[in-house]
Amino acid sequence: MSAHNSTLKDVFDRVAATALALPLLPVMAGLAVVSKVKYGNAFHPCDKVGRDGEHFNMFKFKTMYDAVDANGNILPDKERRTRIGRFMRTTSLDELPQLFNVIAGDMSLVGPRPQCQSEIDYYQKHHPVEHNHILAVKPGITGPWQVAVIGRSEKSDEESKARLNAQYHEQEWSFGRDLIYMGKSIRSFFTGHDGELLNRDMFKMD
Repeated sequence: MSAHNSTLKDVFDRVAATALALPLLPVMAGLAVVSKVKYGNAFHPCDKVGRDGEHFNMFKFKTMYDAVDANGNILPDKERRTRIGRFMRTTSLDELPQLFNVIAGDMSLVGPRPQCQSEIDYYQKHHPVEHNHILAVKPGITGPWQVAVIGRSEKSDEESKARLNAQYHEQEWSFGRDLIYMGKSIRSFFTGHDGELLNRDMFKMD
């Protein structure tokens, strides 16, 4: 992505994220109260790796208890998540605080899935080309991988995940393509349809 396009994208991201966050503040305030009352904390900060390998705290609403077994090991997610937590996860409402990550400049509205350091290390070792593409741009709230797995309970395999996460930077950037990804995410949210694995030909513009 050229420096000019990168600047345009950054400006668009922050303006659009602000425009989205303001009317959603009452909803986010309500969800924060629910998470605080139910799980003890409103937010669950996640250490993620952004553009050029810079670390940042990505915020999500907390959707699980911090429950452990007799040996002090964290219990599986399904045993710690309640009906409210499952609802917030399946509707992606728990990810609304990421709008503030976009406003702060750590994330983009559209980009590769935010990665933790262990995932980045894995890609660097096993998928070096994809690794470089993933770190070349800011991670996004939505993007090729996110759209592909909306509504799905199973996780994609590592090879597919690496390919989809790298796909965003491999494609020539345009506002139109970003809007397609955002539109697919919004449609999936309201219809409940599963995402479809994407291929590059889907987004060719004649």
